[in-house]
Amino acid sequence: IVANLSLHYPIRGLTWDFELYLHDDPWERTDYTYDEPALMAFANETGRDIPHMDPGSRKEYLQAKGFLEEFHQWQATILYRMAKSTEEKVHAINPDFLLGDLNLRDSWFHWTLAKAWSTLEVPFVAWTEDTYPGYNEERMAYLRQNFEDRGIHGIVIPGFYTRRLIPWRLLEDMETGTRRDGMFWVYQYDGDPYQLADEHLYAAAYRILDRYIYFEKPKAQVLPEFSIYPGSEARPYQGLDNVTLFIRHVASLELAGEVTIASTSTDMTYIGKNFTVIPLRSMNLSSDDIPCIIAGLPIEDLTPTRALSFVRELGTILDYCRRIGLEGLGSIEIEFDLAMVEFEKGNYREVDSRLEPLLDQAYAEVFDIIWPMVGEAMKSPRDSPIPMSVLMKLTSAERTYGEGDQFRGNVLMLAGLGEWSEAVVEPYWVMFLPVGLLASRKRGS
Repeated sequence: IVANLSLHYPIRGLTWDFELYLHDDPWERTDYTYDEPALMAFANETGRDIPHMDPGSRKEYLQAKGFLEEFHQWQATILYRMAKSTEEKVHAINPDFLLGDLNLRDSWFHWTLAKAWSTLEVPFVAWTEDTYPGYNEERMAYLRQNFEDRGIHGIVIPGFYTRRLIPWRLLEDMETGTRRDGMFWVYQYDGDPYQLADEHLYAAAYRILDRYIYFEKPKAQVLPEFSIYPGSEARPYQGLDNVTLFIRHVASLELAGEVTIASTSTDMTYIGKNFTVIPLRSMNLSSDDIPCIIAGLPIEDLTPTRALSFVRELGTILDYCRRIGLEGLGSIEIEFDLAMVEFEKGNYREVDSRLEPLLDQAYAEVFDIIWPMVGEAMKSPRDSPIPMSVLMKLTSAERTYGEGDQFRGNVLMLAGLGEWSEAVVEPYWVMFLPVGLLASRKRGS
């Protein structure tokens, strides 16, 4: 019926909700059944002589007789056959119709459905509730990997629950769903949906997302994210003639410092986490100004902003290393000086392409230099010239790198280097030169 309706109305697909609300444990009913009709049907089809018995004895009986795995596979085959029949009938009517499952569970039942309802042309759609408390990168990656490992053409759509998310956090998660998956869904609780904040703030989150991230279009134009300051990330979205930057802290350790927008435009908008929408009054944002949205950035100023962020980060690394007295970074310093020449000339794309990979190289080389020193210091921390708090940050960085999280590892290492440099000498240089150079170029133009 619904597939036929989709030929005349804008219906993209249908999703089944398998939560058995009347059951004692409705969200975990994914086990195989051992009821008598199923057991007798299995016996008839396989020619086995299985006696009638107490419900609590059936699984143990099958296991003792060596029938249990076969019985499980028999159920999965029947489910696949029924689900595949549905898929074939639906797609005979509308080949593009999507079939999905609400709250995909990691069980034989749900994965069998997913395999039956997906085709090479049309994916199975998993509407997950695992992201209700907030976007969960690990869980989303796990589900995607399961689809790949099982050879299933499927997509996962993250869902967010207003009973668990304050409005700004909901906005952040909707943005992440947009960036990572191209879509999301929101469960607006049907009892009292506004327990954490007033309704108008949730409405503001939806309006801001639509206007400044989607630019009131069906699909957002996502541009590559970049580290605008260690621990803070800028996530750009392109409109017709300007860009929105969603700036947020993405590491638990926030470093003190300023984020600079490399633009002289006077027609940009600042949106803070209290949903205040005001003209952007300063191109320098403190840590307290983040998270935020900067809207109306001219497209031509995005690359200078990226380039400036790389200049300041690499300049900070080299400054800390000089204060500490680390040696062996000559090639990095030469490349940095060459990039600064290009920055002064206004060749921001050249600076961008040079410094982004050079930053990763710098972190790797600095780590290789300091780690033997850290290892030696950890043998007798009280007698070490390296402060204990620094050692803790650097060992945390090493562990974080080992877990595959380079971004947060870099933040921890930079924080450790900064604290270490303060313990050696008083700070004597701050990388503000590039900002002045940029302002001079802008005024001159």
